[in-house]
Amino acid sequence: MPNHRLFDSRQRKPKIVRDKSEQMDYTLELSMNVNYGKSILDFCAPNLPAVYIKSAKSSFELAKKIHTESIKIYQGTAGKITFSEEETVKLYDYLAHIQVAIIMICVAIECVVNTILPQNYIFKEKGREYDYFEIQRYISLEKKLKDIIPVSLSIPQLSNQPFWSKIKCLIKVRNDLVHMKSAETNTVADQRMYFDQKDKDVVSRLIQDNTISYIQSGFDLVSFFFEHLKAKFDFPVWLDTENLDIQEVDDIMNHYSLVSRK
Repeated sequence: MPNHRLFDSRQRKPKIVRDKSEQMDYTLELSMNVNYGKSILDFCAPNLPAVYIKSAKSSFELAKKIHTESIKIYQGTAGKITFSEEETVKLYDYLAHIQVAIIMICVAIECVVNTILPQNYIFKEKGREYDYFEIQRYISLEKKLKDIIPVSLSIPQLSNQPFWSKIKCLIKVRNDLVHMKSAETNTVADQRMYFDQKDKDVVSRLIQDNTISYIQSGFDLVSFFFEHLKAKFDFPVWLDTENLDIQEVDDIMNHYSLVSRK
């Protein structure tokens, strides 16, 4: 029998069923229909966490390449370095890619966390109880990772893992990017000076080497989840060599009423 693989890592994993009576494998895929104008687009359903992870990974690789070739080379050079137009364009590309990587890996982590959170779990804090939906809505990502996911799923404490301090930094950088606050002043000039400084602070933070390591910690966290929970959940494909599990049945017609033999 052949091994079964996804045609794309962003695809929702199909179910592979082996009919022992026929010695034949059937692939059961979830189809998605989306209205678009007068059309109905039909395709294999995506795994959205996998889409976010892929987006983060692609942007991360581009950002690392630019950082190595166009930014890190000046790390040991003293004094002011004026970028040419070509170098500035590369810097802008880096800033675009690194921000996409930061935001998308955090979106992927939050999506995975909400997927693996047990729906019957109740989180208690300061005399209040939070159900599944309230946890998603009101509890911060850092608290979910530190206080809820390890307990609810009986896995090692994330706060004891080597990547934990960088995960906290990653979340803070993401929050600063998407929740930039204005200055507490009504003066237009003061507001402009405030945002000029904020822009400088953001750029300065994004070009530092540790920002690269923060993003890497996000991938390390997803790998940790995959290692400890892949047997329980339909995780995005994470390893290039990952095969799909096969469910063996005596007769597929007795298990899946919508399956028909042609």
